[in-house]
Amino acid sequence: MRVVLIVLLFSVSLISGCATFEGVEMSSQQLRDEIRKGEIIKPGDEIVVFTKKDGALALVVSEVNSVYIIGLESRVEIDDVVALQLREVAVGKSVAVVGGIVAVGAFIFLLNALNATVEI
Repeated sequence: MRVVLIVLLFSVSLISGCATFEGVEMSSQQLRDEIRKGEIIKPGDEIVVFTKKDGALALVVSEVNSVYIIGLESRVEIDDVVALQLREVAVGKSVAVVGGIVAVGAFIFLLNALNATVEI
């Protein structure tokens, strides 16, 4: 039972790590228009925004209005945005990692069960 709990906790921790930042492919003007419409980012999204003035800035979005992308600790003027990356969860990688961990956990559990029943 303890092995199963350890495998589950380890799996959950790895799932949260199976994410990458994916670039949004469109022109700077189109990107700014889509941000203003609320089509691309929303509160809670983790992003890296590239600006004309400040370069790259990572933030968790708390609000988007017609002028700013507002994060927990900073804000970016939408007119200054030239590129954007969004944090995307890699579902396929997550499933593969969890499947592998569960298989290893089941194998270890089986070995422990066999060792407990066989006396040498």
